[in-house]
Amino acid sequence: MFFFFSKILPGLFFPYPLFLIFALLAGLRLKAGRFKKLFFILWFTVTLGSSYVIAAPLMRSLESRYTPLSIPETPRVDAIVVLTGMVTPLSPQKDRPEFSSAVDRILAGMDLLKNGKAPLMIVTGGSGLISQLGEPEATVLRTWLIGQGIPDTQIITESNSRNTAENASQTAAIASNRGIKKIILVTSAFHMWRSVLCFEKAGLEVVPFPVDYYIPTEFPGIEAVFPHSAGMTVTSTALKEYAGILAYRLKGYL
Repeated sequence: MFFFFSKILPGLFFPYPLFLIFALLAGLRLKAGRFKKLFFILWFTVTLGSSYVIAAPLMRSLESRYTPLSIPETPRVDAIVVLTGMVTPLSPQKDRPEFSSAVDRILAGMDLLKNGKAPLMIVTGGSGLISQLGEPEATVLRTWLIGQGIPDTQIITESNSRNTAENASQTAAIASNRGIKKIILVTSAFHMWRSVLCFEKAGLEVVPFPVDYYIPTEFPGIEAVFPHSAGMTVTSTALKEYAGILAYRLKGYL
């Protein structure tokens, strides 16, 4: 019983759900009218978007587009391409990178390389900040890979690109100079659809290797239904990706 309530009560009394509860109570005190209707539309949108009920299918619609591969079943190609976006910028740690949850990208790329799926790895991506502060992420990851025992002759870095479209075009230029035609593309599962379209448009044959999944294969439990800040993060990430796909189509990148 204690275990049950230790999982359920935080779902009701942590700051985020408490804020939604008090916002609802405040909304009920509003005078009837257009503003009150708008408030409740916004409240229901935020509340549902914070729950697994909405966040999971929205994110899964992106993550399920490509079947995850095991390393043994992955074909051998000319190069492994890893998209950056896993290093926390301007970390106070100076002797090693501070990784985010997307660290699966570089770990999977390293495993593929060690298992002989390609003779080299291309790490593509510069600074993710508008001000371009700090060392380019591809450069940081190159240093880290060498520290993990990967020979520097097997690592190519591309540190000028700032988005997925530039990742693809800059990598395609490197590939053209080296006779690379077929690649294993490693990025987060939710980001793979847009990435594959960009790299294929750049003229490369792509084997998708999705990693960094947000949504489990089975329902995680009743506690996931309660509105939570993590649920809103998943919903926001998925909506941002769909917005990116739309913007890329309008721009002609896809």
